[in-house]
Amino acid sequence: MERSHISLESLLSKVDSFNKGVMDRMDNYKQLIFGTKPKWTVILTVTACGASALVLLLKWFGHQQSWKKIQKAKVRREKSLQRAEHAVCQFNESHPETDTSLILSLSLAELSKQLKDGTLTPQAVFHSYMEKTLEVNRRLNCCTEVLLESWDQLEDVDSHKDGLLYGVPVSIKENIGYKVYQSSKPLRIGYYENDGYAMPSPSMGRALRETKALLEKAGHTLVSFSPPRLIYAMHELVVRGLLGDGCTTLLSHLKGGPVD
Repeated sequence: MERSHISLESLLSKVDSFNKGVMDRMDNYKQLIFGTKPKWTVILTVTACGASALVLLLKWFGHQQSWKKIQKAKVRREKSLQRAEHAVCQFNESHPETDTSLILSLSLAELSKQLKDGTLTPQAVFHSYMEKTLEVNRRLNCCTEVLLESWDQLEDVDSHKDGLLYGVPVSIKENIGYKVYQSSKPLRIGYYENDGYAMPSPSMGRALRETKALLEKAGHTLVSFSPPRLIYAMHELVVRGLLGDGCTTLLSHLKGGPVD
């Protein structure tokens, strides 16, 4: 086998030629962008195009993420509504004696009393309200989702019989944070600590500040504002409105009430 030989001088010459070629190309690029003098219009245009492309890419990525979340929420919503429909049908078939209209006509106090004394069962109340929820949702499409763990909670509801709202169904506004569930976008909430007319007690002010801190921690924006023309509203509208007829209307509404 023959071996090829190359002198050190020849090798160095080839390296120098390569480096010169690279430098020439770099000079060509510089000339293209900058020329003999910096072409700031070209530079700014290229920079702006690059920044715009990056913004569009980030927006597209955010849109894709939001779209995926929306699709997952839709699937979860449909499943929860279907399960609710099925559960209500099963309950009505096995408990035909349940008077849904009567249950829905009761005030909160009456409903709570009958639940505590055993006249009504939490199961009957829950499924009556669920049936009404589904009926309204078919007309208005107002239900974001049915909390599926509600049926699990029904199984041990009797262990909470001493609770203030034992057996009373409640709905939760969609923008309220609830474990496992996604709430809606952050809110912009106006608040005031002092209306300039009546001073709040220290405990009220502290409670407001603590609530504000919790809402901001949850991602909401709190905006301070001052109620406008409150002194005029109280003196000219409220007080004069009450005393305009010598308090005749006010006193007529107070008849029959307890007297200290």
